[in-house]
Amino acid sequence: LYRQFAVTICVSVIISAICALTLSPALCATLFTSEIHLHQKGPFALFNKFLSLSRRGYVAAAGWLLRKLIILGVMFLLVVGSSFLLFRSIPRSFLPLEDQGYFFIDFQLPEGASQARTMEVLKKIGAEMKKMEGIEDVITVSGYSIFSGIAPNVGFGLANLKDWDQRKRPDLHLRALVRKTQIKLMALPYVNAFAFSPPAILGLGTTGGFDFRLEAREGQSPRELAAAARALVVAANKDPRLTRVFTTFRADTPQFYVNLDRTKAEYFGVPVSRVFSTLQAYLGSAYVNDFNLFQRTYQVKVQAQAPFRNDLSDIRHLYVRNNQGKMVLLSSVASISTVLGPKVVHRYNQFPSVQINGQAAPGHSSGEAMAIMEKLAARVLPSGFGYEWSSSSFQQKKSRGQVQVLFILALVFAYLFLVGQYESWILPLPIILYIPVAALGALLGLWVTGLSFSIYAQIGLVMLVGLASKNAILMVEFSRDRHREGLSIEEAALEGARTRFRPVLMTAFTFILGVAPLVIATGAGAMSRRHIGTTVFSGMLVATTLGILLVPGLYYVLQSLGERKWTIPRTKRKRDNEGD
Repeated sequence: LYRQFAVTICVSVIISAICALTLSPALCATLFTSEIHLHQKGPFALFNKFLSLSRRGYVAAAGWLLRKLIILGVMFLLVVGSSFLLFRSIPRSFLPLEDQGYFFIDFQLPEGASQARTMEVLKKIGAEMKKMEGIEDVITVSGYSIFSGIAPNVGFGLANLKDWDQRKRPDLHLRALVRKTQIKLMALPYVNAFAFSPPAILGLGTTGGFDFRLEAREGQSPRELAAAARALVVAANKDPRLTRVFTTFRADTPQFYVNLDRTKAEYFGVPVSRVFSTLQAYLGSAYVNDFNLFQRTYQVKVQAQAPFRNDLSDIRHLYVRNNQGKMVLLSSVASISTVLGPKVVHRYNQFPSVQINGQAAPGHSSGEAMAIMEKLAARVLPSGFGYEWSSSSFQQKKSRGQVQVLFILALVFAYLFLVGQYESWILPLPIILYIPVAALGALLGLWVTGLSFSIYAQIGLVMLVGLASKNAILMVEFSRDRHREGLSIEEAALEGARTRFRPVLMTAFTFILGVAPLVIATGAGAMSRRHIGTTVFSGMLVATTLGILLVPGLYYVLQSLGERKWTIPRTKRKRDNEGD
């Protein structure tokens, strides 16, 4: 995502720069053919009058701050301190939960349930869900589960929601509908079902929320692993900051266990591989060859007929051919018993593992949910068990701390570029010190709207380094030119504020109004647009209304310090003045 936004912004800025240097002058020469007169009546006249009053008030406030540098310093420290506190207090997340117009349901019936019963239950639940307000249709598939794989007692459902225009009420949004569906599913005694949202980015996991992998790192049995998973899920669901924490792992599936006596098999001359291939061929299937018919290729597979593979005694009646070509009864070399165990044992980082999924409760972020799960794991899990994060949770854990590095690098690169442009180490500092005001506005906007500090908000914060510094550049560069023409530092600072007030406001509010639709976006992908839109909208708004008050004062202080401590040689200053 960082690379995508970086490429998009860089290409658009390059194209904009080319147009500004070539097309814009030609358009100005073509369109501005007569002398421009200010409007004396109408809405434009009122707008100009309001802007003039605002400029006078702004210049007066900036001049007052120049005379009250202590207050200026206190204001700047408050901006930096407030930004730091908000940065520490706003909850963090990786990707916001998106309303994509559908959600998933996972069904699990008791062990031993037939597929016919599973189909009947899914059909009944689907019919009930269709009656819920906001749900357009429900598609169910029996025999397959995202978490449990293929089995006769599991199922999968997809609930298609109505169009976003018909779901404007908060109780018809995705999170509310998933919660309502889960309440209905929990009331059903004959099925264990979970409703969950899809991942925000398809391919990055199978569900929304966090993906916790519990690992048995000291060879614990599947039943011990299942018990530890249940204890952790129960503890997580008791925490009000978490919701819909579940796992589909079970270690009580009835199974037949074939205990092969390898000593007897060697005595009878029966290879071990032949025992397993016999079981596969009779009870499952075995590939023989292909044949062509009607210009198509078909596979030949062998399998015992259904009446001869339905009972445990049928396995004891199987025969295996030994190395001498004689048939040996399978029960002579193996004993068969009934046991309980898991259908499938998944491994994560080579350890037997259990997948636990869940989400943060409303008002909390995925970062908080992950921290809570880590604390619960440390308190609940017995010794010998560990955990890892997977899917989007792994990416979130991996990307933690990147925003600080990226923001600092953006500030450093912007500062070095301005140093090269102005040939001064001091002059770019007022521009760089103006950026924390934009950061304060961005964080304040996220805090007021209740949004988390997601990766989209991080991208918006990095973008503000370039967007906000443009306002300060317009003022500082003009003040520098007026100071070189002979004005004092104070007069140059106020002259730059007075002259560049209108261009700064026009360019800034053009951008602010341009991103306003992102703040109120709806539909698929609305949350990602709201996160980045709120960040840049509120950041530029605060930087334009509050930040420009600090720019003249910052320029005055730093330029005064620069001329006192790092005085330009007289010959060079004379040469610069002659060049100007």
